[in-house]
Amino acid sequence: MRIRLTITLLTGIVALGPIFNGSGSEAFISEIVAANNKTLKDEFGETSDWVELHNPGNAPAKLLGWGLSDEQESPLKWTFPDVSIPPGKFLIVHASGNNIAVPGKPLHASFRLARAGEFLGLAKPDGTFADKYEPGFPALGDNQSYGVPMMGKAEQIVPAHATFQYLLPSKSHETQDWTDPSFKVTGSWKNGRSGFGFQRTGTTLLDLIKTRVSTSKRVIWTRKKFSVKNQDSLAYLILRIKFDDGFIAYLNGEKIASANAVDKPKYNSYATSNNNDGSFLDFDLTDHIGLLKSGGNNVLAVQAFDYRSDRNEFFLMPTLIGGRSAAVDPSSREFLTFPTPGRINAGQSQPLPGNPIFSRESGSFTSSLSITLKPSVEGETIRYTTNGKLPSSTSNGYTNAIRITKSSLITARCFTRDGVGGPPITNEYLQIASNARKFTSNLPVVVIENFKGGTIPADPYKNAYMSIYEPGGDKRTSLMDAPTLGTRVGIKIRGSSTQNRPKKAFTIEARDDFGEDRDIAPLGLPEESDWILYAAYQFDRALIRNALIYELSNQVGRYAV
Repeated sequence: MRIRLTITLLTGIVALGPIFNGSGSEAFISEIVAANNKTLKDEFGETSDWVELHNPGNAPAKLLGWGLSDEQESPLKWTFPDVSIPPGKFLIVHASGNNIAVPGKPLHASFRLARAGEFLGLAKPDGTFADKYEPGFPALGDNQSYGVPMMGKAEQIVPAHATFQYLLPSKSHETQDWTDPSFKVTGSWKNGRSGFGFQRTGTTLLDLIKTRVSTSKRVIWTRKKFSVKNQDSLAYLILRIKFDDGFIAYLNGEKIASANAVDKPKYNSYATSNNNDGSFLDFDLTDHIGLLKSGGNNVLAVQAFDYRSDRNEFFLMPTLIGGRSAAVDPSSREFLTFPTPGRINAGQSQPLPGNPIFSRESGSFTSSLSITLKPSVEGETIRYTTNGKLPSSTSNGYTNAIRITKSSLITARCFTRDGVGGPPITNEYLQIASNARKFTSNLPVVVIENFKGGTIPADPYKNAYMSIYEPGGDKRTSLMDAPTLGTRVGIKIRGSSTQNRPKKAFTIEARDDFGEDRDIAPLGLPEESDWILYAAYQFDRALIRNALIYELSNQVGRYAV
């Protein structure tokens, strides 16, 4: 389960919505999403990543000949057609790699964004950058937004652990119009603090559960009356909710958000799928601000559902957050509370969790190792895996030193008490056999370990980890030294007629901890994610071809081997 938003497909320039105090006279990069799978669909129905530009000036920002690039050395990597952004408006560019630059149609850059973070710049026709994210935007999670905050400080309209009226419904209640603001609570309804549910095993929810419900129940109805002052001046409204496994939310009787829920729920409905995300999710309700009423006559009603085959836990905790517009500083960039493609940006999100600190970096060992972990931010929890998977809020929690007696891959993340995960960090610990411990070489050595994952196929890619060891100064290459480069990779046999030869060639795809392409620069070569381990054999043993073209390339200042 990931962030879900109410989306209107953007096909170019869109309206701003609320007015705010901008500054500057040139367009700038106002927001990006580099791991999109929910926030916006393009005209092909694809959830490509996207870049948003904003014109804060009083005149149209004409972009003909301007460029957008993920390479600082190529500022005009992709250029805009004859389009402009009206004053105070926004423009969306899909970072899909489709390279579409036609006036009046959705724009698609010729490159994609790396969720692990990379350089991004907006350049003028002369190649100078008008705006750039340097050295790059940070690593982003699924549907996580980064850019310039435009909304003021959030106000908790319905705070966490607020007192709700709640009911565990039965068939006798199915005719009740309980989401209506004028509904009179009687009979079996009770009062309880938000954080409703149970957990049979584990501890991930225990600190958040404030009202325990019977483990035999699978549906709960909750109602909260609240007041709003000056709702007409609100610039945004957010439903921030943690749930297991589905829900439907209503504001003053109108359905405003749902996830993993049937269209017409009953008192005993199940969630349509399991939600083990473990974090709070934000739902943009800005379009529903008009439903609010002055004073204390507002009601937030939420129905939660458990998944049929997941009887280990059941949980619901909704919050409602609102705020007003704020002054904009294009040079101030932060993680944003939620994505707003083509509209005024959300405010700054809560600080992200820190990085786990390993007692030892990636490297080799002989017999055994003891690895300890600690969070860089006090109070955060570390969760880790040893099978190459990305740690989630339900992965093993770190409590004691991890003892290693064989080649291992440890991936760790820090989590807040609310289950929000930080960036993952992966270290490889390579056990070196006794007959390789004294090995040295004047040449670099590439080691690929797939942790007993079986033989390498011709297709598809198999997961592995690649380490490169190099000589340095007067010192020869040794596998007992730290590697100069380490990365997750996908690997498969390369070639067709050569596949059955004793000496194989391989295709390598460097990947980050999220499984997406990662640019690496091994052995001083230019950055790229896809590499070939070439195995000259039998009739064709040439390692370098086209010497003339390589020489010409070098002479004009371009790279060549």
